[in-house]
Amino acid sequence: MRIVASIAVSLQLISSALSEEQSFSRAPSCKYGAEIEKAADFLLTDPATKSRFRRNLYATDAAYMKLHYGETSYAVGSELLSSLMQADQPPARLDELRFAYANNADRRKLYDSLPADPGARKAIAMLGPSGWRAAIIDGDEDWLLANLAEWRAADPFGFDAEIDPLASALLDLDDEVKLRISQKAEKLGISSLAVDLLTTLYDLQPLISILDRTKEMDSQRSRIVRSARWNSLSKPLFEIEKQPKEIKDAKFELWLQRIFDAIDVAPEAFILYPLMQYTGDMRLGTVVAESMLAGIAGGSLDPVADPDKSIAIMIALLDQIYGRDERVQLLQRVTSTGPGRPGQSALEMVDRALARYAMRPLFSDPRQSTAPSRPPALSQAFPWDQWSQIALALRQGKPIKPEMKLVAADLLAASGLIGAAIATLGSDGSMKARQQTYELMLSLDRRCAQWFSHPLPLSDPLYRFDN
Repeated sequence: MRIVASIAVSLQLISSALSEEQSFSRAPSCKYGAEIEKAADFLLTDPATKSRFRRNLYATDAAYMKLHYGETSYAVGSELLSSLMQADQPPARLDELRFAYANNADRRKLYDSLPADPGARKAIAMLGPSGWRAAIIDGDEDWLLANLAEWRAADPFGFDAEIDPLASALLDLDDEVKLRISQKAEKLGISSLAVDLLTTLYDLQPLISILDRTKEMDSQRSRIVRSARWNSLSKPLFEIEKQPKEIKDAKFELWLQRIFDAIDVAPEAFILYPLMQYTGDMRLGTVVAESMLAGIAGGSLDPVADPDKSIAIMIALLDQIYGRDERVQLLQRVTSTGPGRPGQSALEMVDRALARYAMRPLFSDPRQSTAPSRPPALSQAFPWDQWSQIALALRQGKPIKPEMKLVAADLLAASGLIGAAIATLGSDGSMKARQQTYELMLSLDRRCAQWFSHPLPLSDPLYRFDN
């Protein structure tokens, strides 16, 4: 395999690079920009074998990454998105990305070009949270709210089912902006949006006031107040003693919030959420999430620069609670490890991370000539011996069998040879290779500009082109 031919020499230099990688986190300049673009280019190609939905599952997110890291002009970027629309079945959320990317004038033209089929989804819904946010950022909030009001009047049930993400898409805006939009929404009869926006403020008196005068919200009042109190936990300057009594008295499960806090800073902790649903075990928050957050705050964990270490610590904590065998059984029940990763086994994700982390000394220490011992946390079915053989072959510059490319790519990425990992995945081309490339692309973005961010831990990512 030609990609591996010069790897043995590169691995001799990897020790210092790896130690630098472990300390790298959120650097202002991105040293992985070229690799992110290469990963995006691979994901933008049509897969040889279509998925069951006959869509390129990762094309929209890949295009978003290319628009940011590819240094493309606005015209070239617009052409890229238009070309994706020509597919037999365009990728999911492509309309949302197009509306978010377009400037104000082009957004209006794009909106006016949509088919006006009364039986179809409302046109304004196609902007999605990212497009709605972009319209507000670009100063077109009155146009947006007028169209949202028409949607609400024509289809109240459909509107209420889809509008929730808008408030969270605006979380980072100033309270003055959110209060202004809320007031306009209330005047237009969009009470649910007005209330959702007010739950995100530092001063929650306007929320209590609108609940007092909006009787249609009476049945949801306690849930809305708890939601506002929950939102306040992520605000470092929030002053609970200055809030209305109803907010101060709101009861909520703090241990559950800690799980969401962990997911927010360490996306790999997503698996705690389905585990919580299966078990209802408070220790997932009070022990696992709390310990991870303490490690991050203290600097011993950096889920951005070293996600595999974060996973290893999380699994060690879970094994203290359940033991390895029961924990393995629980992870086998989790079939998704986060938004954008449909159908991936949590156990597979964890085993791969544990193996990469355990194999790291082979690549970082020139004196290490044999593969490390099998980590006890690995599931019994994991092929550690096979991984060890491939790791040694990479270390020695020997060719890798074609069917072993996915494992080789994992190990190359763990050793710091990101470009070689992406090239290896591209030469494989399978759906598994695409999924692995997607994971790697998102991980690299987290170490750079973090454009692929989620407004809330379990939400779809926003497509953002504002600063």
